[in-house]
Amino acid sequence: MYEKGIGKETALDLAQRGASVIMACRDLPKSQIACEKIRKKSKNSNVFVEYLDLESFESVRAFAIKILNEYKSIDILVNNAGVMGCPYFKTNDGFEKHFQVNYLSHYLLTRLLMDRIKSTPDSRIVNLTSKLYESTNK
Repeated sequence: MYEKGIGKETALDLAQRGASVIMACRDLPKSQIACEKIRKKSKNSNVFVEYLDLESFESVRAFAIKILNEYKSIDILVNNAGVMGCPYFKTNDGFEKHFQVNYLSHYLLTRLLMDRIKSTPDSRIVNLTSKLYESTNK
């Protein structure tokens, strides 16, 4: 989540609506800059950055534990991050990078947070994806 993209726009929209927003990001310095811009534009100081690297199940688990320990409710979980067009690479967990980052880690994070999400009235899970699917329908 940096200067543009659906993740930043989603975080901005939620912040403008008054939500507390946790931006889960791999590159903390760049994400802090984006976070500050969202805070200023939305006039909402409850926008934060936490470390999450979807290329690592250990990171996903650590992030989930932190969220569960620090927040009593989760109103909306937006699974957004993804990679595309990277060279073939296996993660330390043994999975192809695209598969782990775009699918498996989102699933793991959702499962780890599910009880908290279910205990929050009117909570939602939103899965965002690219428009790549359009290229296969031509």
